[in-house]
Amino acid sequence: MSRFDQEIIRENTNSIKWDKREAVFGTKDVQPLWVADMDFQSPPEVLDALIERARHGVFGYAFPSERILDSIVRWNKQRHDFEINKEDIVLSTNVLSSIKALLLMLSKPNDAIIMFQPIYTPFFKISEALGRVPIFSDLVANNNRYEMDFTDFEEKIKQHQPSVFILCNPHNPGGRVWTADELETLIAICQKYNVSIISDDIHKDLVFEGYTYTPIAKVAGTYADHIYTLSAPTKIFNLAGIQISYALLPTATTAKEQFTQKLDEVGGSHVNVFGLTAMQAAYENGAYWVDELNAYLKENYEIVRDGLANTKFTTYVNEGTYLLWINFEKFHKTTEEMRDILISHKLGMQMGLQFGEPGNVFFRFNIGTTKATIQKVVSILQNIDQEY
Repeated sequence: MSRFDQEIIRENTNSIKWDKREAVFGTKDVQPLWVADMDFQSPPEVLDALIERARHGVFGYAFPSERILDSIVRWNKQRHDFEINKEDIVLSTNVLSSIKALLLMLSKPNDAIIMFQPIYTPFFKISEALGRVPIFSDLVANNNRYEMDFTDFEEKIKQHQPSVFILCNPHNPGGRVWTADELETLIAICQKYNVSIISDDIHKDLVFEGYTYTPIAKVAGTYADHIYTLSAPTKIFNLAGIQISYALLPTATTAKEQFTQKLDEVGGSHVNVFGLTAMQAAYENGAYWVDELNAYLKENYEIVRDGLANTKFTTYVNEGTYLLWINFEKFHKTTEEMRDILISHKLGMQMGLQFGEPGNVFFRFNIGTTKATIQKVVSILQNIDQEY
């Protein structure tokens, strides 16, 4: 039996995913498949490291040691052939704090911020909250697989003159792992119009066999000093509740100084001892676990894809992440109607409209759970197809 087949009871653990079901769905009697955390225990090496650190019993202010920074450098080199300098790393509480800091650093109030759509909700919510104007270039579906519309992307840049482009690589919620060619085209357009790039790569290690994650900074050439890459071990090792992340900044010293100042302003610079401990243990000892996880998630994806193949649900091609994008437009139901149908069948999905207007006929399905649960959910969705 796979380690990921183990059923972990998460009720009454202050879990947003599990313990806020009634607040979100109006009932506790749903299988929660929404928030982007997994129902799997973190690697045993991480658990052991956290227990050992807890036994020390003193939890004062902490800083990243050279060993921790080395673990980040080594992980990126060994997993992605991505050479980074320790001096370019800045740790932060979470990726969203870093995005806030970078938007304050790279843009002014009323500046346009361009991003693809559908997209992870906080990208445009944070932009709006900071007085920036989110501008969208819609992704285009080709055989149920998202592609970038470079013509539209460039037209939107010419029209709105954004100061920043926010990329999600791999893409949430579309499941695309962007290719080097796609990223190089994006870079050429952004360089032409002097648009800085923030790349949220938090899902970068969740990539299925046959696909390769490419850091955009790796293929940026002379434009590398305009690219800011954000990542974390939290999605990969199921550590979202132990907040820790890092930014990879351009080599210019002023960029690091400015970013650190803005990070302090948004309250994102205070990392904690457990985040540091978990990240070091994960990056030093967790490679085998990630390989097993990706294989398991791919099997879960295939169960959903194959199980819904002859229904009115359409599963979009997924190349990585544990988040599936399911289209329900063939049911001719509104977002609210489909949400009610899912809840009435005890399924708690995240409706796609939250990710922008193009998501109004989709829901996002978190497959980071046991295979038995996935099989049960597919059976329920098949029944819904028959009923409606």
